[in-house]
Amino acid sequence: MIAMALAEGFLSGVCSGAILVWFYNRFLASRRESYAKKAMSLATIPLATLAGALHAVAVLADFPHSSIPALAGLAIVVLKARTVIRQRKLGRGVVRQHLDVGTHGINWRRYHPVVRAGLGLLAPINRVDRLELVEVEARIPGLHPDMDGYRILHLTDFHVHPTLRKQWFGAVIDRSLDLGPDAVLVGGDYVSRRWHGRNAEAALAGLAHLDVPVLAIRGNHDFWTGPRFFARMLRNWGAELMVNDLVLLTRGEGALWVAGIEAPYIPMTHRAVGELRGRMESERPDAPRLGLVHTPEAFSLAAELGCAFAIAGHTHGGQIRLPFFGTTIAGCAEPAEFVWGMGHVGGMTTCVSNGIGAFFPLRVMCPPQVVVVTLRAG
Repeated sequence: MIAMALAEGFLSGVCSGAILVWFYNRFLASRRESYAKKAMSLATIPLATLAGALHAVAVLADFPHSSIPALAGLAIVVLKARTVIRQRKLGRGVVRQHLDVGTHGINWRRYHPVVRAGLGLLAPINRVDRLELVEVEARIPGLHPDMDGYRILHLTDFHVHPTLRKQWFGAVIDRSLDLGPDAVLVGGDYVSRRWHGRNAEAALAGLAHLDVPVLAIRGNHDFWTGPRFFARMLRNWGAELMVNDLVLLTRGEGALWVAGIEAPYIPMTHRAVGELRGRMESERPDAPRLGLVHTPEAFSLAAELGCAFAIAGHTHGGQIRLPFFGTTIAGCAEPAEFVWGMGHVGGMTTCVSNGIGAFFPLRVMCPPQVVVVTLRAG
C-alpha cells in the first residue's frame, strides 16, 4: 500500500509540475522579468513535490478518485518521453563532445557557505561550466561548391553575471575561436540584468575585431536591459548588428544570405518579409539562405524568408532536464521539440542551442553549448 501511494504520489507530482511548467511557458516565459515570474520559476518544483505528497496521503487515506491525477501524470510522462525520443531521432548525425576550456566557471566566493555546500553536493550532476561542442552538418540546396565546408560558429545566451567568472567566459570564447570558423553568429542575451552591461563588455571582449565576419543580434534580456548599450558595444567590436536585416557571406564565387531576425522584440511585418525576399532575389538570387534568430518563436519568419536552415537559443535547453520527462522550464511558448536540438519547420531544418550562460549556476543533463555548423551542398 505504501509503495503504491509513493508511486501515485510521484506521478501526481509530475502531473502538477507539468501543468505549472505549461502555465509558465505559455503566459510568463516571454514577459519582462518580475517578482511573479521569478516566484513561479522557483516555486514549480516545491509545489509539484507538495502536490505529490498530498496525493500520497490521499491514497493512504483511501480518498475517492485519488488515482486520477496519477493517471494524468503517467500520460504526461509518456508524452514527454515520446518528445525526447523524437528529438534524439532528429539529432542523428549530430556530433557532441566535451570541450575543455582549462578553467572552472562558478564564482564560489559570491555565495554564502550554505549555498556553496548545496552546490557542492550537486556537483556530480551540475554541468553549468562543462562546455559541450555540437557539430552539425547542414545540407543546403543550391549551395555553391566554393561554400561547401564553410564553418559557422554560433554563440548565444551568455547571461554574463557574477555567478560565473569573467575568466570562464573569456576562455569559452578563445577555445571556440580555436575551432577555426569562417564566420561567427552571435545570438543575443549578453546579460540578465541592466547593471551587468560593463561586465559583459569585459568578459566577451574576445569577440572584438576578429579576422572573420561577426554577425550579431540581440535577445529579450538585451531589449529589457539596454538595447542601445548593446548595439553600441557590438559595433565597437566591429560586429555587424542585424536588426531584421540581411548580410551576404561570400567565399570564392559562392555566397550565402544570413537573415538576422530580432523579432518578436522588434516586430517584423509580412511587408518587411516581402521586401527582404525581394532584395535577395534581385541582388543575389542564386545564394541560399540561413536564419539567425534569438528565440524559436521566430523560426516561422525565417521559413517565410525561404531559409534552408535556422539556428536559435533563448531556451537554455530547459537548463534542468530530467530522465524520461525531459525539459522542465522551456522559456518559450513553442512546442517541446523546439526547446533544444534539431527540428523542422516545413522544409527548413532548425537547431536550438543550450546557450553558454545560465540564470542560476545549475544545469542538469543540459550542459552549455557552442555550435559549429558546417555547410554542405544538398
